[in-house]
Amino acid sequence: MNMGNNVSQKGESMKTKMKVFLTMILLTTLFSSCAQKESIKIGFAGGLSASSYDLGVSGMYGAMMAVEVINDAGGVLGRKLEIEFKNDFNTPSGALKVDKEFKESGIEIIIGHMISGVADASINYANENGLLLVSPTIAAVHLGQLDDALIRLIPDNQSQAEAMQKIFAEKKSKKIAIVLSTANYTFAQQIADHIRKENLDPNIVIETILHQGDQEEAVHSTSLYLSAGAFDGIALLLSAEQVAKYAQHFRKFDYHPTVVLPAWSMTNELFRLGGKSVEGYFCVNYVDFGTDDLKESFFVKEYYSHYGVYPTFASILSYDAVFLIAEAMTNSKSTDHQKVKLEILSKTVYRGIGGNYELDRFGDTSRPIHTFIIEKGEYVRWGP
Repeated sequence: MNMGNNVSQKGESMKTKMKVFLTMILLTTLFSSCAQKESIKIGFAGGLSASSYDLGVSGMYGAMMAVEVINDAGGVLGRKLEIEFKNDFNTPSGALKVDKEFKESGIEIIIGHMISGVADASINYANENGLLLVSPTIAAVHLGQLDDALIRLIPDNQSQAEAMQKIFAEKKSKKIAIVLSTANYTFAQQIADHIRKENLDPNIVIETILHQGDQEEAVHSTSLYLSAGAFDGIALLLSAEQVAKYAQHFRKFDYHPTVVLPAWSMTNELFRLGGKSVEGYFCVNYVDFGTDDLKESFFVKEYYSHYGVYPTFASILSYDAVFLIAEAMTNSKSTDHQKVKLEILSKTVYRGIGGNYELDRFGDTSRPIHTFIIEKGEYVRWGP
């Protein structure tokens, strides 16, 4: 037996085994490193193609821009932040469907939804299945003061209703019509109820009218009724697209009541579709579009550069929502939805693009409200 050759063979065998072992360690390290570098995924849910799609699309743009800014600065916990967008079609069934899809894919933190009309079904599912919803724009009153899966960056409807009623009072409107959306009925009905509640003058007539649909004939018929009825104050609790249709009919009839819009209507579609017809309309919002600080900000300039339009309140609040989540992940050193929620609620005052806002222990938001009048295609601060 050739001992030298045997030793040599054993040596070569040991070297081979050592190489395999070291290779396995190296691969394990690489795979472990890759796993650690996997992106952190969150979701975005809103109406991206249905009625009121402009709210969802502008919110989507704001969220996209926030993710880009965060990743350019190094990401979250040393990892890239990734956001997956889903269309809920602004319907309860659509919202429930995308929430289930997010859950099944392992995404448990969702920015959305965008209208109050889909909130109940979505929040119930989130409560029961371990999701966290951070909504930029859901404002339904009955969702407040609850320890649930919802955190929202917009106050409830009551303050909008109060601000709208103050405009009618200042303009001395005596016969007010409130046109309610059917697509976002919960939101519209609550504002209508609060406008009635805020009215303390028994001589003022307030009539509620249900929006009968987007067809030309339906809008024409309702507009004719309002004009013939000599309503001197109108609250259009509708999407921007729907407001634009009424505005065009009012102008055609040479009908010029005091028209007041909620924040929901204040999207780019209002100017694109309404044009000169919406000049002189009043609006209320939690974002102060009249400040030079916002107009000249990095956010507004970059947003316009990216998308060719100016940001809406939904863009701004969605941008803030992404940063709220990213900050909570960083501070809690976790991406777990429950730990992120607790971290968010551990702090009360936050700084956003639209100014400071406060969160209470239930995740409900406080912000000042601002009043605007549309002049030359811009929102101009207005106040008595």
